[in-house]
Amino acid sequence: MALDIGAAPWLGTVSIDSAALDIVKIMKAKHLGFYDDAFGTDINYWERIVLIQRMLSHS
Repeated sequence: MALDIGAAPWLGTVSIDSAALDIVKIMKAKHLGFYDDAFGTDINYWERIVLIQRMLSHS
């Protein structure tokens, strides 16, 4: 329907899990075990993937 009235198809979707915006903070505190399965134990990795920090550094 939207295409019929001139809307262009979107290029993609970014889905942000707001419960995991600051993985470093989560991982340094007491947290549920599934976070360990998802993010491992490497703090350098956590720092590279922190979404909120990456968003702020590019704004």
